[in-house]
Amino acid sequence: MNPAVVQSPLHARKKVGNPDEWKRNIAKVARYKPKSLPRFPVCEHNTNGFQCRTLRMRDIKNFHNNFYASNTKTEQDVLILKFTKFGPVKRHRPKNDKHVSKKFHTKYYVPFPHDNGTLKSVQVCQAAFLGIIQVSRSRVETVIRNFMRYPESPKENRGGLRENRKAAYVRKQEAVIKFIQTLTVQESHYCRSKTSERKYLAADLNIRKLYWLYNRQADTHNQVKKTFFYKTFNTKFNIGFGRPATDACSTCIELKSRIKHEKDPEKKAALESQKQLHRKRLNAFFELVREKRPDMVTFCFDCEKNLPLPKIPDSITYYSRQLYLYNFTITEGCSKDVLNKETVWCYTWMEDEFQKGFNEISSALIHRLQNFTFTRHIKVLRLIADGCPGQNKNSIVITAISMWLLNHAPQT
Repeated sequence: MNPAVVQSPLHARKKVGNPDEWKRNIAKVARYKPKSLPRFPVCEHNTNGFQCRTLRMRDIKNFHNNFYASNTKTEQDVLILKFTKFGPVKRHRPKNDKHVSKKFHTKYYVPFPHDNGTLKSVQVCQAAFLGIIQVSRSRVETVIRNFMRYPESPKENRGGLRENRKAAYVRKQEAVIKFIQTLTVQESHYCRSKTSERKYLAADLNIRKLYWLYNRQADTHNQVKKTFFYKTFNTKFNIGFGRPATDACSTCIELKSRIKHEKDPEKKAALESQKQLHRKRLNAFFELVREKRPDMVTFCFDCEKNLPLPKIPDSITYYSRQLYLYNFTITEGCSKDVLNKETVWCYTWMEDEFQKGFNEISSALIHRLQNFTFTRHIKVLRLIADGCPGQNKNSIVITAISMWLLNHAPQT
């Protein structure tokens, strides 16, 4: 067995379960590893041209280890170019017409440390150079020939698509990108900033459904495989899928369900009209919420979902009695405004301390209103919340706010 295969990294074994494929991956990793130890030069060159005899075994070993410090072909080719000097042949003296003249001449060097600590390079013959780094002459000549033709850093040309398949690949990828760009994205329910790079699709969609929809509407020559669609979707876009809404509007849910199961076209059109009218009223409401006036201040308040404590992955906690942490938050402005420590106030308490009802909500509201600094030019106060009857939308909260307005509110 090749010793280079035995010395391959262990992580290659863990990724592949098939033994044959594992062997192929191991051989691929070991392709540019040393096949044997460096060979000491057997020549007796010790002239002004070649100084192979001056090399020590320690220098040969260091040069060999530095060359194979990386298993990447391109990095090894850079070292070959670094320790060779080459140029075009100035005089051509062919022996006969069949003799092919050389296109370039090459000089080979090996780093050699001075006694004072500096590093110099000594020129060696071709056989000594190739024996030290254990590569073939054709590889060195190919690296030099490619560099003389295109003077740029070596790159790996193997793998990838062939030229006759690149055009089809690009065409299909552009078609998939164009299809994904036509999808309607949504803002995150809890992160509505328009500057966010992450976009979300509807919760009832997934990549498999999108792949099926694309191939259904695409031409035959633009249809792709599932892996092709997955790769384009995951690498070219930053799109996720939203979660099903847990606090959606009851009217929206009712109309959506009735439209889905209605068979009569006229009744279905009437339900669609009701849904569009309801959406327009919703948009008009949020336009009012986002209204800005110098004489008006807006407070939005709501309770976060109960947080169970302790939060640990042990399955026994599912069957245990956990304490809930309640979080009631008040913000100044709407969700599109900047939220920071000056515009956000959180009231938290544990389940064993108080309940989460209208009394606690009213107390927190009154505390916030009494501690907020109302300037003289503010004449309108707006309080916005959802329609939860047990916390926000009830007579106790309205009575508490009326009491503050009569007894504690500024005169303006």
